Order: sequence, then structure tokens, then C-alpha cells
Amino acid sequence: MYKTSLLLCIAFLLFGCEKLTQFTLEDNTSVIIPSSTGINLPFSVGTPDMTNSFEQKFESNDTRKKYIEEFKLTSLVLSIVEPPNFNFSFLKDIEIFIVSDGLAEKRIAYKLDIDNTVGSTLTCDISGENLADYVKADNFSLKVEVVTDELFSQDVEVNIFSQYFVDAKLI
Repeated sequence: MYKTSLLLCIAFLLFGCEKLTQFTLEDNTSVIIPSSTGINLPFSVGTPDMTNSFEQKFESNDTRKKYIEEFKLTSLVLSIVEPPNFNFSFLKDIEIFIVSDGLAEKRIAYKLDIDNTVGSTLTCDISGENLADYVKADNFSLKVEVVTDELFSQDVEVNIFSQYFVDAKLI
């Protein structure tokens, strides 16, 4: 009786539940913040669609976007690429939104009341929401909204490094 119960438990564990995988994805994208035309004027800039690069990463982890159960941003770090020796002191606020057709725009990261002593790297606060529906959509992108508190005469290229936690079913 004991052996039969043990075999049934092992069979249930092996075949009766879905197999899941958890992994971390990293992504780099960039955005250009145009030179300022005024102070304290909020304006938006966008990034290219991001779905294609993630689909390849899902496949390398034995899953597909339709099997994603949880997709959460865990870290978002901004760093200035150009001009050299420039820093984020020109920003008052920055907010990053995820955008996809048919879904409400959602704020995923932000930094408000940025200190003027900040350097050329800025770690944002994270919303921590599940973004699985956005990843399952045909495409999605990031929208960056900024409010400046200084005039600056050059466009600023910013790298956006993001890390995501993924929980998905295996195929």
C-alpha cells in the first residue's frame, strides 16, 4: 500500500502539474531627449517596439509569449550616452510607461524631484505590476515623459537598461 501511494504521488508530481520556468531577461534600448525649449514643460519621447527581441529570449528559455504568466520589471537604470560628461541634473521628473495597442498605458518606472547633484546614472523606482498582457500583445514599446528644470542646448542620448522577472509555462 505504501509503495502504491508513493508511486501515485511521484506520478502526480511528474505528470499532474504544469512545468514552469522562471528566469530574468535584460534589455537595453535608447531614447533621445531633445534639447530644451522651455523649463518645466512635460514632453514625451518613445522607444522602438520591443516584442521581437523578447520572443527570441523566450524561445531560448523553452517558452513562448503566450505561456507567460508573470512578467515584472525588477530594475530600470538610465545612463547618459551623449554628450559626454553630462548628467541628469537637467531633469526634474522622469516617468516611463509601457504602451501597447488595445491596453491602457501603464507607468512602470519613475523618479520624481530629481536632485541636482545626481550624476550620469539614474536608478528609477519600479511599480512592480504584472506586465504579462503587454508582452503577449503583438508589440509594445516604452514611452518616456520628462519634465526639465534647466535649459540645455544639446540632445541627450539616454540608455535604458531594464531587467524583468519572468514566470512561464514550458512548452
